[in-house]
Amino acid sequence: MSWVVLHQWIHFLHIASALGFVGVHGASIVVLYAIRNESDRGRIENLLGLSAKTVIAMYLSLALVVGTGFWAGFEEPEVFGQAWFWWSLVILALTTVLM
Repeated sequence: MSWVVLHQWIHFLHIASALGFVGVHGASIVVLYAIRNESDRGRIENLLGLSAKTVIAMYLSLALVVGTGFWAGFEEPEVFGQAWFWWSLVILALTTVLM
């Protein structure tokens, strides 16, 4: 496999994992809003079970976002000297900690 094709795959995986993260995280957000209006204990347990099932996928996709982002950065070393790269990591870290 040539470096150009590998580079394209890394970018694709980075974008796909970001979309996967948003989708899986969105499921937890839907559960959050559904529980607010729910009074049936069994239904609440089912909703929490659904949310719990998405946690592993959410963290795996987050790890893929970070991993493929760094990999793409190593392929283009000038990225590490740009402020947007480091600010994106700071914002991601703060958001993760505060959530």
